[in-house]
Amino acid sequence: MAKETMLDFLREWPYLPSREGKQMVASGSEKRRWFERGSVEVNGEKAEAADPWPFVRDSVVIHPKGKHRTTLL
Repeated sequence: MAKETMLDFLREWPYLPSREGKQMVASGSEKRRWFERGSVEVNGEKAEAADPWPFVRDSVVIHPKGKHRTTLL
């Protein structure tokens, strides 16, 4: 699957831990909610789910202000 949007990128990472309930792995709906809540940063700026996948990227961080910060790139 080609990475066209930021949400597509996160859906390709199957083992991101869930922050909701007792699930071990985050669902696609939960990943979409991360964008709605502003919990995803790309290159130091908040990303939206529909944003195009950036050609140049220095970092992708999930929950940048949380206790369990996740850096993917």
